[in-house]
Amino acid sequence: MDEALKATEQALDLANSSDIIQPFVELGPPMADLLKQLRKRTAAVDYIEKILSAFPDFRSGAQPQIHPQQPKIQIQNPKSENEMPLVEPLTNRELEVLELLVNRLQNKEIADKLSVSPATVKTHLQNIYQKLNASNRREAVEKAKGFRII
Repeated sequence: MDEALKATEQALDLANSSDIIQPFVELGPPMADLLKQLRKRTAAVDYIEKILSAFPDFRSGAQPQIHPQQPKIQIQNPKSENEMPLVEPLTNRELEVLELLVNRLQNKEIADKLSVSPATVKTHLQNIYQKLNASNRREAVEKAKGFRII
C-alpha cells in the first residue's frame, strides 16, 4: 500500500502542472481510494479534490458530466452544481476544428483548410464530442459557446 501511495503521489506531482485528470479517473474506484488517502498527507489537496470530483461515485452516485474548461479559462459562475471540469482539455487542433464547425463547414472543407485528410478531421470530431460530452457537431458548438471556448 505504501508503494502504491508513493507512486500515486509521484504521478500527482507530474500531472499537477498540466492539470491532467483523465488518466486518474480511468483507473476507477481503486485510484479514488488512493487519492482519498493521499489528500490527508499531501500539499496538493486542491488538485486531488478536482480529480475526485470527476469520479462518478464521488458525487452521490451521479455520472460525471464533463464540461469544457481549457487551461487558464475558469468558469466563474457554473450553471449548476453538477458541472465539473473537463477531464481532458481540447488540443489546439481540436480548437481549430471547432472554430471551423462554427462556420458550418463539412469534413472535407475542414480537411482542406487544415491540410489534413477527412479521416483525420473525423477523428478530431470524435475526440471533441467525447471531451464536450456532445453527440453531434451542433451540440459541440453550442456547448463550446456556452463555456466561451469559442
